[in-house]
Amino acid sequence: MCIDQVVFEVLCQHPETRDDVPMLYMRVAKKLWFETNQPIYNLMKELSYSTVERKSRHIQRFNDDLRGKNYQERQRHSKKKAKEYSLTYLDKLQLWRQSV
Repeated sequence: MCIDQVVFEVLCQHPETRDDVPMLYMRVAKKLWFETNQPIYNLMKELSYSTVERKSRHIQRFNDDLRGKNYQERQRHSKKKAKEYSLTYLDKLQLWRQSV
């Protein structure tokens, strides 16, 4: 089974792994271990932590519903700050008048 498929399945089945890469790595390793029936030592040598992390980022990049709560919080916060800092037309006009 391909690592991409396993990471996708784990992200779908376990929402807590969307923000927690070590938890995701453990779940992926456990799932691969049960499916392949090879010794855990050999599996851990083949399965890289950075590979699982990169695959999850790649999957989450194209599937917004698989992104975690941290991403959603950052998006809400940045939209709120953008509204606070964005100038209205009247503000821009007033700044222009002051500069002339």
